[in-house]
Amino acid sequence: MRNNMKIYAVIDTNVIISAMLSRHQDSATVRVLDYLYDRTIVPVYNDEILEEYATVLRRPKFNFSESTISATLEAIKTGGVRSDRISCDELLPDPKDIVFYEVALSVEDSYLVTGNIKHFPKKPFIVSPAEMGKSSANRRGCTENNAEESFEISLVVILSLRLLRHPRQSSSASGAGGC
Repeated sequence: MRNNMKIYAVIDTNVIISAMLSRHQDSATVRVLDYLYDRTIVPVYNDEILEEYATVLRRPKFNFSESTISATLEAIKTGGVRSDRISCDELLPDPKDIVFYEVALSVEDSYLVTGNIKHFPKKPFIVSPAEMGKSSANRRGCTENNAEESFEISLVVILSLRLLRHPRQSSSASGAGGC
C-alpha cells in the first residue's frame, strides 16, 4: 500500500535548468524533476510560467535539444494543474518572480520550489529543492509498515501549513500588507 497524496508545487525555472544541467543524478534538483516526471509532484503553472520555461530553456547557452525542451514542457502541462494568479502586494527583489509566488498562493497546500530562497519571503510553503526532495521521498517511499505513520505525519504537515497560511489571508484582508 502506498500513500497516494499528491504534492502540488510551482517549480521555479532555476530548478528545472539546474536539474537539466546537472551531471549528478542524485542532486536535489534532479530528484525534483524526476518526481515531476513520475507525477509524485504535480506542477502548478500558468501561461506566464510556461512561457518563461520555454524562453529560458531555449537560450543558446544551455544547448538543450528541442525534443528535450518539448518533452519537459509537455510533462508539466499534462501532469500539472493550470492555475490563475492570486494578486498580492508582496515586493520581491526580482519582480519577474512574483508570478511564481502568486500562482503558488492560488492552490491550497502547494509549495514553491526554488533555488533562490532569498528572493522570496520566509514562508513555510517556499522550499528549496532539497527540502522538497525530502518531502517527496518520504511520501514516495511508503511501505505497508510505515504507510500509516507517513500518512499521519503528512496530515500534521498539511494542517501546520494551513495554520501558518491562515494569518497571511487575514492580514491581507485587514490591509496590513503582505499576502
